[in-house]
Amino acid sequence: MTRQDDTPKNPNNFTEIDAIWESDNEANDLFATDDELILADESAAEKDELFLAAEGEEEETHHEPQPEEKNWIVDSHDTDTWKVMIVDDEREIHEVTQLALDGFVFQGKALTFLSAYSGAEAKALLDTHPDTAVIFLDVVMEENDSGLQVVKYIRQTQKNNLVRIILRTGQPGQAPEQSVIVNYDINDYKLKVELTQQRLFVSMVAGLRSYYDLLRIELNKIVLKQLNEQLRQRLLERQQAELELKELNAKLIEFNQAYERFVPSELLGLLNKKSIIDIQLGDQIEKEMTVLFADIRGFTTLSEGMTPQENFNFINSYLSQMAPIIKQYHGIIDKYIGDAIMALFPNNADEAMQASIEMLKTLVRYNQGRKRAGYQPVKIGIGVNTGALMLGTLGYQNRMDGTVISDAVNLASRLEGMTKMYGSNLLISGNTYSCLNDTSQYVIRMLDTVMVRGKSKPITVYEVFDGEDPAIIELKMQTLIDFEQGLAHFFQKEFTQAMSYFKSILQVNPQDKAAQIYLTRCERFSQ
Repeated sequence: MTRQDDTPKNPNNFTEIDAIWESDNEANDLFATDDELILADESAAEKDELFLAAEGEEEETHHEPQPEEKNWIVDSHDTDTWKVMIVDDEREIHEVTQLALDGFVFQGKALTFLSAYSGAEAKALLDTHPDTAVIFLDVVMEENDSGLQVVKYIRQTQKNNLVRIILRTGQPGQAPEQSVIVNYDINDYKLKVELTQQRLFVSMVAGLRSYYDLLRIELNKIVLKQLNEQLRQRLLERQQAELELKELNAKLIEFNQAYERFVPSELLGLLNKKSIIDIQLGDQIEKEMTVLFADIRGFTTLSEGMTPQENFNFINSYLSQMAPIIKQYHGIIDKYIGDAIMALFPNNADEAMQASIEMLKTLVRYNQGRKRAGYQPVKIGIGVNTGALMLGTLGYQNRMDGTVISDAVNLASRLEGMTKMYGSNLLISGNTYSCLNDTSQYVIRMLDTVMVRGKSKPITVYEVFDGEDPAIIELKMQTLIDFEQGLAHFFQKEFTQAMSYFKSILQVNPQDKAAQIYLTRCERFSQ
């Protein structure tokens, strides 16, 4: 039924001969005998020059949709031939049309003809072959408007906008061209008397080219729809993954926050760990830090008058006032030892000093509240020392604890204990004193020198009274020079001269316990 020319021409460098018209005298004779379809005979030379322009020198590559999206549009693209439906109630029209288009090839595919002899047959055939490319449709068949009813069925019922409809009629009075073009979605309107062999050929070329372009658009829509669906699925998966990750992060944050109550995050940072789960037994570093010990004086006496629950309520109330101050000045609470606090200041000694002073000032306000509630005031002592520490984990795999090991820790604890003896609120070591950026920012006096176990040289002890009551600060400042002179004579074993200075101090400030201690020492050593 079809014949192809094996030698395509390429006259314009953008077209290729995909269809070649070949006919013979028999076809021309047959056209001439039909009383409604008159096809003009063409010369052999004219026939050899007829060709269809291809879409390009190379066949374009199209994205094939996935198997689940296959439909008749995709099937139409994959078929080996173009389906052409002839709808006419005259059999001769079918025969002439098929014979005239014998050998027609477009885009490398020949034609497959489908024949319907009424509007009803056409509808049934279209249901079976929705991938029909071109329809040559008669108007007047079993009814005067059968062809027009088929047009409505295709466009409105089947919603098929791809198939190219060429309406041809031998009775134009039944379907005036202007009215049909305006009211019906057809692609061409031809009178049968107009359809010469060449015009039929041109109509087929135009129809298939239009159908092919629309088919490619629909295929691209299918591919785009599929890609959009894949993208939507991936976005949903990503959103779900992000939600799960967010939930995991929230749980991890909650987990870490819970563990920070027992192992401070700052301690993890010092050990170069991001999470508590990274901690291993034996992890350690050595670093110079300042250690702070703070303890409630006379806590045993206070606790004896309270129930266990009242004891816990009191300690937690007190610690809730002190702990935020340590954190404010970048300190790390290493542990709570009953009513005592042990804290580390890894940055500098000044932060430990400032935190200690602020703790004492806060205690004044805290005691005012306790007094209003009918409770006794609380006194604390703070000892501060600076030195090299070993910070790490101790224990065994199932029970570990983070702690520090160093003589510097022991000295800080001893200094806190000495605050009771000297009646001071805050004592610091000579190590801490020498690490302060500017000692003039604080109100400090040298208090004593002590021998520390394991050390060959005595440690100097300083009293910091910035956190005292303003009246006491004023009295200690008035007697500061006398106190320094008294200490100098005392350490030179000039006890008589030293006694005179300490007596003078006590006349101004009878509550200076340190002066009282040194006066007693002088009296004993001078005997």
